[in-house]
Amino acid sequence: YHILYSIQSFLNCKFYFMVYGSNIIQSKFKPHFTFNALSVINYFIAKKDVVNASNALTKMATLLRSTLDNMNKDLVSYQSEYMICKHYMYLELLRFSDKFDCTFEALNDSVMKEWRVPPGIIEPFLENCVNHAFKGVKSKGLISLSHQIENNCLVICVKDNGVGINTKKIFSEKPHGLDITKEAIKTTSNLYQNPIKLEIKTDGGTIVNLVIPLLKS
Repeated sequence: YHILYSIQSFLNCKFYFMVYGSNIIQSKFKPHFTFNALSVINYFIAKKDVVNASNALTKMATLLRSTLDNMNKDLVSYQSEYMICKHYMYLELLRFSDKFDCTFEALNDSVMKEWRVPPGIIEPFLENCVNHAFKGVKSKGLISLSHQIENNCLVICVKDNGVGINTKKIFSEKPHGLDITKEAIKTTSNLYQNPIKLEIKTDGGTIVNLVIPLLKS
C-alpha cells in the first residue's frame, strides 16, 4: 500500500508540473506585458534606434525560448532562472526606467550556478515589485536580487524599497503568479521530501527570501 501511495503521489506531482509549466508561460507572457514590450520595440524601430530595438527583440526571444525550454522540467539550474529574470527585468526597465532601478548581484560561484530550483519560482516576485511596490511613490525606487549559500541552502533574496505589502493579502487574488509559485513550492517540497521555505516581510519595502535546499533531479 505504501509503495502504491508513493507512486500515486509521484504521478500527481508530475501532473501538477505539466499544468504548472503552462501557467509559467501564461504568467510571463500576459497580453498586457507582451503588448507593452512590443510597443517599446516598435518605438525604437520608429526612431531608427537599431541597437535598442535589436537588444529588446533578442531579450524577448531569449526569454520566450528559455521559458519554453524549462516549462516541463521539475528542476532547472539557478543560472537559467537568473538569466530569465535578468531578461524579464531588462524589458520592464525599457518602460519603467523613470520609476525604478534594478540591480542583480553577480552570479560567479560555480556551485550556485548549478543549484537546482523549480522553474519560474523567482520571476513572480520581481513582477510583484514592478506592479505594486512603487504605486504612489514619487521618488525613484530600487529592486534588487541577491543570493548566497547558507546552511547548505541557496538563499535568494528579492528586495524593493517601495510601499511594502500586506502579507495576509498577497496570495488572496486568484489566479495569481505568486499563488502559482506558492503551489510550486509546496509540490516540489513534497516531491523531493525537502522543504523549500518562503519568507516575506516588510521592512522599509518588501523583502522576499527563498530558501532552497539541495534538491537532486
